[in-house]
Amino acid sequence: MLLQDETPDGGINTRVSKSSSGRPVQVASVPTRISWPANLKPQDYEALFVRTVSDRLRYLIEDIEPGMHQFIELHYVRKTGEVLHKRWFWQVCNRIDSVFAERPGWVFDRVSWRYPSGDKLIFDVTKSGGSHFWHEKHVYCGLMMSEHAMARLNEEDISGFSLHEYATVQR
Repeated sequence: MLLQDETPDGGINTRVSKSSSGRPVQVASVPTRISWPANLKPQDYEALFVRTVSDRLRYLIEDIEPGMHQFIELHYVRKTGEVLHKRWFWQVCNRIDSVFAERPGWVFDRVSWRYPSGDKLIFDVTKSGGSHFWHEKHVYCGLMMSEHAMARLNEEDISGFSLHEYATVQR
């Protein structure tokens, strides 16, 4: 994948992890077909080599955070090329510093947070600025989502997410 803009933003290198860059990608650089076993029904959310979502999840994401993220149509296909499922490539287009790091032993080193062994990540709800899906700018920790987004996913019984709840503060 190629990003539309690879200008450094003071966070973890966007060139290394394009899927967690929080920036739109060049449409032509995204696969349009992914080989998929015919006997396997995809979940609403799948993250193999790229993050893909069902129509149902795409509409929910758009309802929660309209116009924020990038979706590009792709298909799951048999080895023969027959289309099995219409899907959407999902590029999360939020990348923010939401870590609560005002704690003993936390040090900002170049572009990332270093913290004491045994300490845990805590996120500052206030710093997320109302974002519902994002990537953390200074720590690799996967796809982040607000409590509101998690509640909506659960209400709609969206499949495929393996959620990890982090502690939060609100200052």
